[in-house]
Amino acid sequence: SSVTPSFIADVVGTYEIQLVVNDGAKDSSPDEMSVIVAPPPLLDLEPTEIDTLGVSTNGQLLIVTGNVRVDVTNHGPDALARAFAVTIFEDLNGDRLFTPGTDRVLGQTQVTAALAGSSTIPVQVPLAGEVSFKDGILYAFVDSGNSVPETDETNNIRDSAFECQLSPAPSGQA
Repeated sequence: SSVTPSFIADVVGTYEIQLVVNDGAKDSSPDEMSVIVAPPPLLDLEPTEIDTLGVSTNGQLLIVTGNVRVDVTNHGPDALARAFAVTIFEDLNGDRLFTPGTDRVLGQTQVTAALAGSSTIPVQVPLAGEVSFKDGILYAFVDSGNSVPETDETNNIRDSAFECQLSPAPSGQA
């Protein structure tokens, strides 16, 4: 019979591992190795700006085309060296989150460029699809495939109306 030994390192550090096999009568010579477990990188991706100036909507067919520029910021101190997806979607159920099978994906791209810690890169996402309203709110979801372990997973979605704010009229003016 065959046995497959395993080891799960759940604490950062250096582990000295020794394996000895016994056939029921005799021990093998020990096989030794060192395993170094490093802390995970500190990463925090966020879409910090969404530029929809490159988007066109056919007002009769409600079809969007063009490109959305999403500025992606890594707020963490460590560099990101793995690919991640940026998805543009229409939030059909109004929950301000991406719900697969419910919300409408209008575009997606894979980002393969390195992203240094505390830096921002522009990402162009091509769009094509049907929308509910002309010039409606679009949402950008950074790391939509959840491939990057982050210190904060709650800031990965931003809408194109984020910068729009309604301010009350100054006192005495209406």
